[in-house]
Amino acid sequence: MADTSKLTDCKTKSTMVSVDEALQIALSVAQHLPPVTVPLLDALGKVLAEDLGFGVWVLVAMVVYVSVVLVD
Repeated sequence: MADTSKLTDCKTKSTMVSVDEALQIALSVAQHLPPVTVPLLDALGKVLAEDLGFGVWVLVAMVVYVSVVLVD
């Protein structure tokens, strides 16, 4: 786990940390969120939790279908 002793709250004197230290601190406290199921139209901006198991072209075709047929 990264050393978070250099972190301070905004009411005290701040301490500069390197980008690498900041990244290690952020990654050490970050947590994976559980996967959620959402309708395809609500999935914009989300990231897949796992591989769909078929080629990217099928996914592209689904996105084109949704954007052309369902949205228009």
